[in-house]
Amino acid sequence: MTSVFLALAGCSRQAAPTDPADTSTAAASLREAAAPVATASPSFACAKADTRAMQLVCGDAELAALDREMARLYALASKDGPRDSVRQEQLRGMQRGWIKGRDECWKADDLRRCVFSSYSGRISDLRQGYAPARSDDAKGISEGPFSLACDETPFAIGVTFLRSDPGGAFLQWKDQAVALERIAGEPGTTYRGVNYAGEAVLTISDDDARVTLPGETEERHCRIEGGG
Repeated sequence: MTSVFLALAGCSRQAAPTDPADTSTAAASLREAAAPVATASPSFACAKADTRAMQLVCGDAELAALDREMARLYALASKDGPRDSVRQEQLRGMQRGWIKGRDECWKADDLRRCVFSSYSGRISDLRQGYAPARSDDAKGISEGPFSLACDETPFAIGVTFLRSDPGGAFLQWKDQAVALERIAGEPGTTYRGVNYAGEAVLTISDDDARVTLPGETEERHCRIEGGG
């Protein structure tokens, strides 16, 4: 019997980790009763927020504003061609994948930073990939993508700005990207953020910019070009 027990034990698999906020159907009523009162207004119903990422958004005014902006851009992007076109099917598939990725942020060391980065990147992708998403900026809180033309820099650096409170920016270059948060009390308009390679700093003054990319120590002096 012992050998049979050991064989069965060897075949068992450890359950995959799940979001602590994602409970069983039997506990759904308890989850709803215990759900935090929403203090912000995202594009989705906070009463149905069943992941830690969604619950965080419901209690964070800036993240809720970014969620509304993402939803606005997604609705505009959805007008880019017939609904049954390959491009629109790809858009919907990417949106489902993005939602899944955002909700995986509960695994991150810093939940808010992860969720902020997720929204920043999705807003940037929608603006960059779909012209209709850039067609009604007067109603939104995002701008770009712009290009940073930097001295002695042979590669392109793209930036999308988020006019939330306190605000942010999303940088993309080569095969890297980083979400930056606006830092109050520093010279000019300064944004800071980190990715796997280190910290990035972007400082804006009129149409000029200074940027230090992750893993670097020297500032690049740049001009802001394009956009819209």
